[in-house]
Parts: sequence; structure tokens; C-alpha cells
Amino acid sequence: MRKVLRSNKEGLTPEVLERLGMTRAMADAAEPELYLQMVLDWAEHGSQSRYVLSPEDVVARSAPRSVDESTAAAHCELGQHLQLGGDHTDAVEHWRQAHRLQPLNWTYKRWA
Repeated sequence: MRKVLRSNKEGLTPEVLERLGMTRAMADAAEPELYLQMVLDWAEHGSQSRYVLSPEDVVARSAPRSVDESTAAAHCELGQHLQLGGDHTDAVEHWRQAHRLQPLNWTYKRWA
């Protein structure tokens, strides 16, 4: 049974409460049986799967990103590339830039 926050007794910030609400809404909207059916169909039929989208459909369904979100994502990727190349110091700088541009992204915060 899922715990429902009815008050802010936990001392959570409004931003965290908002994220929790969004996460719960996504979980409630998920259709795991349909998802499994789609994955199995793709595994069997590959690019001929009835669930495969055209590149145009993928773009049309994608949520638009702001310039800050796009730049943050680029900084994150650069950080990962630098880290894999052994340059931890420069990687951390890019992760900090990503976090500065998108402070509610927990992945960026964790790496910064």
C-alpha cells in the first residue's frame, strides 16, 4: 500500500512534495501489462513492431526542453565523458553547472 502525504509533518520542502506528487501520478498512470506487451512485441518484431514510432512521432511526443534544461543535459554528458576519461575534477565542474541550471534534477545534484 502506497503512503499518501496528507500533511507536511515530514518537513519536506514544497519542491520535494511537488516531485513526490508527480512521481505518484506517473506510477498511477503506468500500465505495466501494456508496457510488457509492447516490449515483447518489439523484441519479436524489431523495427516492424506495431508499437515502433516514426522519428517524427518521437519528436512530436517529446516534451520540449528549455535552453537551461538542454544546456544542463549537455553539461551532464560532458561530465560523464570526462569522468570516463579519468578527469574527475573537470567532470565535477560540468556536473555543478548542470545542477546550477536545473537545481531540481536529483541526478545532477547527486553528482555535483
